[in-house]
Amino acid sequence: MILSGEQRQKLRDALISAFPSKASLEQMLAFQLNKNLDVIAGGTNLKEVVFNLIKTADAEGWVEKLIYAAREENPGNQSLKDLAAPEDNSVQPNIRQKPHQEQQSVKLSKHIQIFLAHANEDKPEVEKIYKHLENKGYKPWMDKKDLLPGQNWREETPKAIKQSQIFIAFFSQISVSKQGYMQKELRLALNHYAQMPPGKIFLIPLKLDDCEIPPLQLPELGMNLQDLHWLDYRESDALEKLVRSIESIANY
Repeated sequence: MILSGEQRQKLRDALISAFPSKASLEQMLAFQLNKNLDVIAGGTNLKEVVFNLIKTADAEGWVEKLIYAAREENPGNQSLKDLAAPEDNSVQPNIRQKPHQEQQSVKLSKHIQIFLAHANEDKPEVEKIYKHLENKGYKPWMDKKDLLPGQNWREETPKAIKQSQIFIAFFSQISVSKQGYMQKELRLALNHYAQMPPGKIFLIPLKLDDCEIPPLQLPELGMNLQDLHWLDYRESDALEKLVRSIESIANY
């Protein structure tokens, strides 16, 4: 869709209302669209940044995705709701729908369960990635979100690992220096991984900060955690790389 000047202004005002800081706008683009705001749009203030963002999206043909992503990230914002209302002719009503290609991707990915292994101290950051994966149509699993009241977590956690097609191990300077149940989860994951065909992606080490991947090994199975290529969450395209790895499972 090509926007008129009036439509651009309405969209700009709605985005600023929903994301009143550059940081919140940056997170929306990263989590929902795997895009880097600094690469897409510059500016000396938020209005300029948002204007340049809309200009780029309009020129490259992803305005509908931008509007949908904004509404997914902030569903309660009235300005975005008004922007997408059917009676508002300033924006086509079909922005309520995901683009066809994204709908197909979600359908293909619904069966993929992703176990998120992490230390309690890293839970706030891991919950953001949980939401991002959930919005992409996957089934992330973490204790706080998916254990039911009354379930035995010592029994359910190993079950969830075995039922998952992807195991993401979140490492930080805190998690690599402490003893805890995450170490057992890693050993269970390595043991499960050893039974899979060679070359299949299952265990993804993800560094949340400047830490070292621990030298966890299962020599009897020929498994070494440090043999696996890790992902640096601080990189601008980290989430995009993560999704590509997961999609390789969908097509395996």
